[in-house]
Amino acid sequence: MLAAELCGCRWKEIDSKKELKSYHVSEGKHENMISQIQGWREVVYNYRDSFGWKKLFQLVPIAGILFGAVSNRSQLKGIAETGMMQYRKRRILTRLEELTQQEQSESGA
Repeated sequence: MLAAELCGCRWKEIDSKKELKSYHVSEGKHENMISQIQGWREVVYNYRDSFGWKKLFQLVPIAGILFGAVSNRSQLKGIAETGMMQYRKRRILTRLEELTQQEQSESGA
C-alpha cells in the first residue's frame, strides 16, 4: 500500500506544482492545493516512520530477520499493487481517449 501511495502522490505532486504556479491566477483552488500538500506530507511521514522501524528492528539479530522478511514481503505487495494501479489508470485514460475520438468522428460524419 505504501508504494501505491508514494506513486499516487507523485501524480499529486505534479498536480500540486501546477496549482502552485497558478496560485495567483485562480483563487478558487487554494483549499484543494493545501489539502493535496497535506496528503503528500502524511505519506512522507508514514514512509519515514516505517523505514525507521525497519532499521530499528534490524539492530536486534533474530527480530531483525523476521521483521525484515515481513517488511520486504509487504513492500513487494505494495510495489505490485502500484504497478497494477498504474496499468489500470493508463488503460482507462487510453480507453477514454479512444471513446472521445470515436464520438468526434461519429458527430462529424
